[in-house]
This record gives sequence, C-alpha cells and structure tokens, in this order.
Amino acid sequence: MVVTRGQDAEKIIAAHGAGGSIFLVHGADHGLIDERVREIIKHSVDHPEDPFQAVRLNGDDIAGDPGVLLDEWNAIGMFHARRVIRIDAGGKDFGDAIRLCLESPNPTTTIAIRAATLRKDSQVRQVCERHKLAFAIECEADTETDIGKFAADQIAAAGLEIDPLALEHLTTALGIDRRMSRGEVEKLILYMGDQPRIELKDVEAIVADAAPRLGEPAIAAAMMGNLQLATTEGVRALASVDPSAMLGTCLRGLLQTHRALVDIESGNGRSYAVERATRSAGALRGFMPDILNRASSAAALQSITVVQDAISRARREPAMDEATSLRTLWGVAFRMKRR
Repeated sequence: MVVTRGQDAEKIIAAHGAGGSIFLVHGADHGLIDERVREIIKHSVDHPEDPFQAVRLNGDDIAGDPGVLLDEWNAIGMFHARRVIRIDAGGKDFGDAIRLCLESPNPTTTIAIRAATLRKDSQVRQVCERHKLAFAIECEADTETDIGKFAADQIAAAGLEIDPLALEHLTTALGIDRRMSRGEVEKLILYMGDQPRIELKDVEAIVADAAPRLGEPAIAAAMMGNLQLATTEGVRALASVDPSAMLGTCLRGLLQTHRALVDIESGNGRSYAVERATRSAGALRGFMPDILNRASSAAALQSITVVQDAISRARREPAMDEATSLRTLWGVAFRMKRR
C-alpha cells in the first residue's frame, strides 16, 4: 500500500514493524528517509547494532542475484528470532527479488528498503505499492506547515517555549531536509541553556539558513511579474535544482507574501508587515520589499492555486516536472504582474 503522510507512516511502522512486512522508504527528503528507516529497524529488532539481527544488503547485488535476498529472508536467527534486512537501493531494479519474498511470507523478518525518488514505473515501487504485506512510504520535502510543526514539537519536547514570530523565522530558515532541520533545532535548544523561552533574537543569533538555494532568483522574478527574467533564471536553476523542491520554495514564498499583503491592504501597518515578511522570507528576504510593492493579495492567492496545482501535477507526472516548473513560473509571473 502507499503511505505518504507522516502521521500515517508512523502508525504503519509501529503497527507492522515487528516482522513479516516489507517497507520501501523513498523520496526527496534524504534526512527523513534515514529517520524512517531507523524507526523501522528499531521496531523490528531489540538490538539494531547486532549484525545477527540487522543485516545490510546492496540493491544492485540483489538485482544481479535475487537468491541473495531470498536466502536472508528465509534464514533463521541464531540467537534471536526477529531479524531485519536493510537494503540500500542503487541504480538497478530488484523488484523480482522483493516479489519472491512476498510470495513466501516470513513473520519474523522485516525488510527496510532505502531509496531516493523512484519513478512510478519502478518495479520495486510497484510491487510494494500493490501488495498487502508491503508499504511504500514516500518522504516528500517538508512543507512550511511540516517544518513548523516539527520545530515546535522538538522545542516543546525539550521543555522550552518559543515566541510565535521566532517560530515563524525559524520555520523559514530551516531546510527541506529533515536531518539538517533537526540539527539546527538541536543547536538552538543547546544554545538556550537554562533560558525557558526562545525569542527572535535567539533564532537570529544561532540558526544558520539551512534552506538550500532552490532557484530563488527565478522565483523572485516570477513573483515580481518579470516573465523574461523568470524564464532566464528558471532555465538556469533547473540545470541543478530539483523542480519539485523549487515549486515548494515558491509556494512558501507566495504564502508569506499573501499574508503580508492581506495585512497591508487591511490597513494594519505597511512598514511592520513588510519588515515581518522580509525577516521571515529566508533566501527571498532580499526580494521581498520589491515583491510587496508590486503585487496584490488577490494576485498572490491566484498564484498560490497555480503552484499547488503544479505540485500535484508534478507528483502525478514526474517525467514532466521540469516543464511543469517552468510553466508554473510563467503562470505566477503573469498573475503577479496584474494589479
């Protein structure tokens, strides 16, 4: 079955990680993938560091000889009944080997497959999505909401409070990779020492901008309605940037822009709204004042819908994600140019 939502993934792992299941953990967020795989292994065996309980295999080796995996799947533990097999996927597909394991269930062994983003026609992905004993967990890049909840939960677990504006700034500074985000939050918590409440100055003092550069000049050009520059910068960015990640950055920027523009148009103080949006805009902060001077909340809202639709389309048609991203920048530029 397919599992994409974080909360669902945690429940599935807790319920089915004790043995007999196969988990495929793949996607764009490598830090979150590692966390999920560790969680599966923790639920599968008592001592993950024991090589007799936790076996590690390479996907390319399995593709060349499916019997390697089948032998491990059917092996009987020498000292412990429960075992887990971690497979690091490579460039070759080993779906046939996974299918063989599923055809001969073993209630004491779990398989955890770690992979990058897989195409929908990947054999191993199709096998895991269609079988009742297998679970395909897709770890997509965190949304702004995901990042904010993750940071707030970590801070609360440490017994600290955080000012709302500080949390907003922290959320923007954190990246789309869960491992990087966790490291920055842990660094902030350590910095606080005995101080019980995190303020904006604390976030600014200690948290680096963990969000990777994801085509911000192209996004900023589109948000300022500059179609020509958005095209030039977009083509340049897509040579090295993941298109889906760039769309996520664009969506977060538009959400911040829309919130600020609503405040401005409601008469709640332009200077404060601009300062707040700029402070929270991460790598887009240098562009934010110009964006807010040129756009309207209605245009930002229309653009948000365009980007949300594009993100959904890119997930359905990953082979077209570069073209989808560039067309989306055009759509944003066209709408943001109109007042």
